Amino acid sequence: MYKRQVPQQGNKPSLPFVGKINLAKYALPIQAVILGFLDGFNICSLGALALILGLVLIFKQRKKILLFGGIFLLTTATVYGLLIILWYQLFSFLASYLRAMEFLIGLLGIGGGIYFLKQFIKFKKQGPVCEVKTGKSTASKIFSKIQTSVQKSENILLIMFGVLIFAAVITIVEFPCSAVIPVIFAGILSQAQISVFLYFIYLLIYLFFYLLDEIIVFLVAVFTMKLRVSSPKFVVWITLIEAIVLFALGFYYLLGSARF
Repeated sequence: MYKRQVPQQGNKPSLPFVGKINLAKYALPIQAVILGFLDGFNICSLGALALILGLVLIFKQRKKILLFGGIFLLTTATVYGLLIILWYQLFSFLASYLRAMEFLIGLLGIGGGIYFLKQFIKFKKQGPVCEVKTGKSTASKIFSKIQTSVQKSENILLIMFGVLIFAAVITIVEFPCSAVIPVIFAGILSQAQISVFLYFIYLLIYLFFYLLDEIIVFLVAVFTMKLRVSSPKFVVWITLIEAIVLFALGFYYLLGSARF
């Protein structure tokens, strides 16, 4: 069975202005926390949750806010987790090609760093904006139906189903927005050659921190009956941190593949 070779103490890759780094010293749970947290500040998904909460707040009933907001978050986590699992399966299939895997993850990291750096510059000028257009019409139609159902106080099951479908569509549509981070995480897990149990534990950790900002917004809405979303400036600077982390991961894996 393939097992990723860990660089020895005296053979750590060195980056300009950063020095020697050894990604192996960071445990998988820590990587899951960091990458999940950075991935979570997605303006598209956060905006979709704000739309749903903005609608259901008119009920002025915590039980209904908990129900509809909970369905949105649970559906988002499930669909996003399935997308990561699909990438994990692909990387597991390629795991025997060590050099190719290292090189691919490295390229993804560098590409992702460039993308988020450009996003940071753009967000700094005009503020964070969701730019995903593919599938927006479908999501808009579903949201309009949910809005109509809420306003007419129609069957609660119909509203629940609408929220579930809306969350699933938004998660799939906005996945390209930050696909690099979950794809890199899937590659890291596939190289670690861990048990299925540990894989799901790390995936759950990643998903929890991915949804952490949305969970906070959701809980604030439940307890205060008001909608408060993350500061745009915070999202802007998180984008820069994402770029830096992805550049570091990219250089690490590219330099790692060059050793073979």
